[in-house]
Amino acid sequence: MVTKVEEELAKEKAETLGRAAKKVENVLEEMEKIFQEIEALKISDSLLHGEKIIARINEKVEKYNALREEAKIYYFYLLVTREALGLYNHNWVEVIYSLPKRLNPFNYYG
Repeated sequence: MVTKVEEELAKEKAETLGRAAKKVENVLEEMEKIFQEIEALKISDSLLHGEKIIARINEKVEKYNALREEAKIYYFYLLVTREALGLYNHNWVEVIYSLPKRLNPFNYYG
């Protein structure tokens, strides 16, 4: 039989893990949004050409990479939180919250 205290502790653990995971999710979603913006700029027919569009792309690449560093920190916090709660197998966490690689600055030759 689960006591009221045990029930409250289990609820608090779940909420704590949920908050830690949500932080990682939010940053990864923002990274994906920026990645899509970069891809759209690469193929856009906008009035921006040459150095101007490359500069815009590279600004987004910098932001993407900064968010990646933030995601690494939140990912680490998630793992630490899990371990503090006695959860040591992180295999599914690594699959669900895998961090994409850094992006290199865009160069245009042509």
